[in-house]
Amino acid sequence: MGKRYTPAEVRLRLLKTLDEGQPIIIGGAGDGFTAKLEEKGGVDIIGVYNSGKFRHFGGGSLCGLMPMGSSQDMVAEYAGEVCAQVKEVPVIAGFCAQDPRTVWTKWFAEMAEFGITGFMSFPTVGLIDADSHYRKNLEESGLGFDKEAQIPGRTREAGTRRHRRRGARGRGDRGVGHASLDPWPPLHDPFMVSARRFTIRGSKGAGLSRPP
Repeated sequence: MGKRYTPAEVRLRLLKTLDEGQPIIIGGAGDGFTAKLEEKGGVDIIGVYNSGKFRHFGGGSLCGLMPMGSSQDMVAEYAGEVCAQVKEVPVIAGFCAQDPRTVWTKWFAEMAEFGITGFMSFPTVGLIDADSHYRKNLEESGLGFDKEAQIPGRTREAGTRRHRRRGARGRGDRGVGHASLDPWPPLHDPFMVSARRFTIRGSKGAGLSRPP
């Protein structure tokens, strides 16, 4: 079982990283061995989510946004092996808020038993162009970002200013911005923004003047 942390304890760990002048790094793990190496490498948080498993299979992160398997089942299948190999680093789990089959109290309790410290909304519709016909259909069908914001007390992973604001109005502890997704094989991404532009854009979108 992994070591669980309270939100205050996670915050102190992350602030310590920032005080040392280092970036906060979240590493996705597709299995226990990868998680063990990530901890040795010094990551701040380890994530277990469907794209991490797909990358382990040899696919890219975008597989996690396609109709391949069940996100919650995939995470539940290997969260235990990751938590069993991690000694000190907080582990968070991704969930698909739009899955109507999930009994949330049962699933979150099961993840907590493994040692999961927190949760993030991934896969997320925040990575789908808000002006696209597909995204508008998702929103109109009740499968949009509001569905993710309804999941209480969990971290948010959103891709636009509007999403960060809507997530902040819920009960999420932290907002995580997406700069890009990795295809496979690796390709140049014309939509990827510089670290400085992304930080400024994200801070304005979340209404922040400095890290919380």
